[in-house]
Amino acid sequence: QKHQCDPIKENMEFVQQDADISTLMKGQHPEVFIAAAGPTLEKHLDYLALHQPFIIAVDASVRVLLARGITPNIVVSIDYTAFQFFKEIPPQQLVNTTLVYFPNIESKVLTYWPGPRLCSYSPTPMYKELLNKYPKVQLYCAGSVVHPAIDLAVYLQAKTIIMLGTDFAFTYNQSHAKVHNKASASHELPLGHAQETVINGDGERIPTMASLKSFLRELERYIQKHPKVEFKNGSLEGAKIEGTTLWKN
Repeated sequence: QKHQCDPIKENMEFVQQDADISTLMKGQHPEVFIAAAGPTLEKHLDYLALHQPFIIAVDASVRVLLARGITPNIVVSIDYTAFQFFKEIPPQQLVNTTLVYFPNIESKVLTYWPGPRLCSYSPTPMYKELLNKYPKVQLYCAGSVVHPAIDLAVYLQAKTIIMLGTDFAFTYNQSHAKVHNKASASHELPLGHAQETVINGDGERIPTMASLKSFLRELERYIQKHPKVEFKNGSLEGAKIEGTTLWKN
């Protein structure tokens, strides 16, 4: 855990001065799109570009969205290696996008971020002291940035949450959505990392990693606990997510 705690010290002035998600307007967007970074995100870029719905994006999907002229409303970033997702993006492209972050995020992301910033905590012992000192609304997280992105949509009182690119698998034998025609993203993992399999929405076995499988199971538990929210999955080609129905655009 040590390396994860170092950024927290560096980020203290941001944590102290930044507001939290309670400043966001609730109930404004009954339908919220989650743009995760799985390979099937690519199939939905035309729709997102055309309709420009309310989008909460995970950090790893931002480059892919911006390349198609899609500006997410909110970006969630929680990782101490997160700057790799932004380093090639001109800051002016994100000036109207709100960043929601956890305190152990890589400090460079916070100094880079040109738009509004909001700090949140996950319910982990790592943030207990901070929570007491600088209280902020917490977001659910069980290892994946997809979890707090979805929990944020629920917090904002979305009635329908449409999850795009939430593959939890190496769909099309790749780990992440790509910027059109470009070589693999910096964070693309070789297929050799996929030591396990998971069933997709069509009942086929597709390659995945143990960590992705556990993120999937935690999301399914979360969905079970929120029966009033309708969860839709944008694709059958990624892992089957219990408790979701297929979104057809």
